Amino acid sequence: QSIGTLGLTRVGVNGLCWLLIVPIVLRTSLDFAPGLGNPAERLTSGLPTAERDLYAWIQTHTPKDATILAPPHLKGMQWLAQRGTIATFDFFPSTESGVMAWFDRLNALTQGEAQRQWEAARDHTPQRTAQIRATLVAAYQRLDSTQAIILMQRYEAACVVTTVPMNFDRPADYSHEGYWVYCRDNTLPTDISR
Repeated sequence: QSIGTLGLTRVGVNGLCWLLIVPIVLRTSLDFAPGLGNPAERLTSGLPTAERDLYAWIQTHTPKDATILAPPHLKGMQWLAQRGTIATFDFFPSTESGVMAWFDRLNALTQGEAQRQWEAARDHTPQRTAQIRATLVAAYQRLDSTQAIILMQRYEAACVVTTVPMNFDRPADYSHEGYWVYCRDNTLPTDISR
């Protein structure tokens, strides 16, 4: 039986969970295992300094209730920046309707690539999962400024984070070691200018 607008079946939703989530659960369970240290410290210890700096900037320069449009692989946005995102690989809903909404958001962030990858997926190996994730991150990075503005409006996001500069006819609000952040003025919802 088909559910949602994407035509995924109940078996398909379960397969999606196995394909994208099980590797995360296995890795995360090690983070919380007794004797392995504080999970928050373990989360930050493996992150590059530039990524930690990005989270610190977002935490201190955006409202606490801000939603951030960010690449789905940035796993520290919720924990370290303490800001919501549209969809990530590391935080996955536990209900069928939540999975469908998450997949819809991930598909929007990747310009339809999540749906194409899902339809093409035939195996559920860790190697295939890594390939799919890399493809989805690359699709996000191909967003142009117009697409970013549309997504920011759709999800009421305060800022967009990229690992490539975007053409907004103004400098980024934050630019440091491979990360660019562009924030919009809430009084100008169709523009990303200051």
